[in-house]
Amino acid sequence: MNSPDPVPASQPRPNRPWLFQPGQSGNPGGNAKGTRRRLTARFLEDLAKDFEDHGKEVIERCRTKDPAAYLNAIVRLCPRELEVSTPLDELDNDALRLIMAAAQRYVQRQKAQAIELVPAAASEGPTP
Repeated sequence: MNSPDPVPASQPRPNRPWLFQPGQSGNPGGNAKGTRRRLTARFLEDLAKDFEDHGKEVIERCRTKDPAAYLNAIVRLCPRELEVSTPLDELDNDALRLIMAAAQRYVQRQKAQAIELVPAAASEGPTP
């Protein structure tokens, strides 16, 4: 819906006193800054203290009496996405091809050494 008299947000709106003027708070008597952080910090401190006192026993009781809640808690603590990276991620295709060729040569050498260790009579099978 278009406004009948578009006014830039930077200009005061004298004909609409119910709208907040620039720099005016929508809740001047609201919570002091940092109140939520302090409340959260206190809650987490109390939770950590309670966990130190009773945590292991509560976890064991939850696991045996309500396995669904136990599993739900574990799932909620896991990250939604898990990014797996390896040192190989930083290599370009040419470097990966060189590494692959070296690995294939190594495997071939290991197979050749294993074949040499098996006596020729044993590799032919039992004699009738």
